Amino acid sequence: MENLDKALAELASQLGVSVSQLWDWMQGYGIKAYASAKIGTLASEIAVQTVVFVMTILVAWLYVSKVMPRLVEHDRYMADVTTTMLFILFGITAAISLVVAASVVPELVGWIASPEGMVIKNLMEAL
Repeated sequence: MENLDKALAELASQLGVSVSQLWDWMQGYGIKAYASAKIGTLASEIAVQTVVFVMTILVAWLYVSKVMPRLVEHDRYMADVTTTMLFILFGITAAISLVVAASVVPELVGWIASPEGMVIKNLMEAL
């Protein structure tokens, strides 16, 4: 509890308000407003990463279905090298987008389930 008091005092001083004003704001609509903003930010981050993942898969599929047959007709070796390099690039891009989206999901669930708990968690981590 002592750490929470210190964190609240530090946050209040950074905002230029007293601890009681900060506490009143938090008990009112403050936590809900902050949680709404945080949920929106996290959800948009997940949406962007999902779009990146889907676009990566779509481009890889288009390459395999449209470009690859033409390359094979002209130069089999170059087609194999190009395909390998592109699939490594697509695989890395898809994996990164999935990892980023998956790492955000637990925080999003926390903000949806308990905004008050997440505010306290963030205050405790700030110390």
